[in-house]
Amino acid sequence: MTAIYTTGQTLYGVVLYGIQPWNNSTSAFETYNSANWADYVIAMTESPPETYTGTVPVSALSQIGLILTSHLMVGATVAITDPIVASGEIIQTDQTMQFGFWTGHTLTFNSYAQNAPATLIQSIALTETPAGSGIYKTSTAIALAQPINFTITDSVSGVVGTGVM
Repeated sequence: MTAIYTTGQTLYGVVLYGIQPWNNSTSAFETYNSANWADYVIAMTESPPETYTGTVPVSALSQIGLILTSHLMVGATVAITDPIVASGEIIQTDQTMQFGFWTGHTLTFNSYAQNAPATLIQSIALTETPAGSGIYKTSTAIALAQPINFTITDSVSGVVGTGVM
């Protein structure tokens, strides 16, 4: 997950499947429980300036339709009241891809063989549809003859999403 935000802040991510957050302690989606907020947190680091990245657990990517939120930590510890400063959505339907991101960007879906990570299988441009919506789609079938690793790359920010199919 990636968020663009003011430099020098502390950001963290949360992964949701519908309204169920991913609990990093149990490695599963669960019914929301405010007492578990700290267990939902995915650490994000800033590099380069104003670009914060965190890694979505691979096992969470097995679900279709994930919502990714990035929060600004305003106190000394994470809190449910920390504001969301960026969000996105990954939706895989059949063998096509839909990805939520900021409007006006150029995104590319790249797939790689799991057993040979340097081997590019396919590179597909994602089109913002409708224009100005922040929803990027492809109608090109994704080659899934084998399990693949994938990246979603923004022409400005670099890799903004990763996963496994």
